[in-house]
Amino acid sequence: MENQRIKLNLASKIFLLIAIAVLISIFSIGSLSYFTLKKNLQEGLSKSLEHIAITAAVMIDGDSHERIASMKDRDYLQIQSILRRVKDSNQITSPLYTLRRSGREAEFIISTDYGSLLGGKYPLRREMLRALAGDGSSSTGIYEDKNGRWMSAYAPIKNSSGKVVAILEVDHHADFIVAQLRNRLFMIMSLCLLVLIISLLVSIPLVKTITSSIMKLDEVAHRLEKGDYNYPVKISSGDEVEYLAKTFEQMRSSLKKHIAELKETWLREKKSHLDSIIALSKAIEIRDPYTKGHIERVSQYSALIAEAMGVPKDDIEKLKYGCILHDIGKIGIDMGIIDKPAKLSGSEYTKIKEHPKLGLEIIAGVEFLEKAKDIVLHHQERFDGGGYPLGLQGDKIPVLARIVALTDAFDAMTSDRPYRSRMKDKKAIETIMAEKGKQFDPEVCKAFYKVKDKIIKVKEMIEDERDKKKK
Repeated sequence: MENQRIKLNLASKIFLLIAIAVLISIFSIGSLSYFTLKKNLQEGLSKSLEHIAITAAVMIDGDSHERIASMKDRDYLQIQSILRRVKDSNQITSPLYTLRRSGREAEFIISTDYGSLLGGKYPLRREMLRALAGDGSSSTGIYEDKNGRWMSAYAPIKNSSGKVVAILEVDHHADFIVAQLRNRLFMIMSLCLLVLIISLLVSIPLVKTITSSIMKLDEVAHRLEKGDYNYPVKISSGDEVEYLAKTFEQMRSSLKKHIAELKETWLREKKSHLDSIIALSKAIEIRDPYTKGHIERVSQYSALIAEAMGVPKDDIEKLKYGCILHDIGKIGIDMGIIDKPAKLSGSEYTKIKEHPKLGLEIIAGVEFLEKAKDIVLHHQERFDGGGYPLGLQGDKIPVLARIVALTDAFDAMTSDRPYRSRMKDKKAIETIMAEKGKQFDPEVCKAFYKVKDKIIKVKEMIEDERDKKKK
């Protein structure tokens, strides 16, 4: 199964960045606060316990401690009494002990509790060894045993000659430290959540400002992509986004100017191209007066049919060029053949059939006439494959050429020719429809029949204008 990547929009990314930054900051500060508190609490308790241990150790006679053999000894009871006074005066809840080294273990000697500990063994701690070595008092960190969490302090007990004969142990429950640390941790987590929420709420206007500005730039970019250069960029944020917007606006204005210049140049070239095409078409009409107006009529008929068929506008533009040039190849055909009033011989008809290829040769290599080549070459093809020059059939014939094939034939039927008189409009329409699926594309015939009244109207208008010019 492919991994799916989660895509975030800009606002989500900014919110996420703010959240991460806030969490990292608070976590760093919170962690520092937590560990500082832990250190201070431990150090404070350690110093307090060490002070108590030192005070109690100083109060004990080391020589008396050395003489203790049992819990009933006078020295034992005297020292125990001293330790109990120290315990009570410092409000210590845990027992105080004295211990001496016994091999690799510590041996309990005196306890403030009434239970018997004399002779009991306990593992030596590192801190005990330091005190036993006479290096002064020492204390542990927080440790845990079966009775809970503790901190302990040790101080050396010395005899009259300064020798360490035992150590004093003071224990204290560390649960209150853990409780305070838990409270601090809860407070830090609560603060994280609160500051995160506040930060996100405060950042909403900022994020909206940034994203709305970018959305405006995005909208302008999409309009430019679609060719709309009239939508100005107006952003007043007072920051880098505004600077970007001004640069974007300069680009838009510059593009608008250049596009206008290009469009003007293109229109001039287009007009020049069209004038050239019209000049070529007039050359045909001058050679063959009977076809005067034929190109104009075929162009308008074809445009009406193309629109009825839903042909795209760009293709209708190609159709216009193709209609003007569709018979350009007749320039290379002997006028005696074109104007012959009698039936053409086989060789003459063969010559006539060459005009599509001749037309293609004439416009070949002329870039702006390339769009007309399909119509020039294929306007004499038949839908059933019986046409020329290639004998194409059905959809293999370009659709624009199929349209011109019909309009060219219709105009020929309804125009006077050297070898026959024009056909009545109604009769010509019937003839066209009778060739549906044979000579002509059924879809083109359908569109032709749909706009036949408009075609007749266009035909009459062109004839009226021609008659007026004659007068």
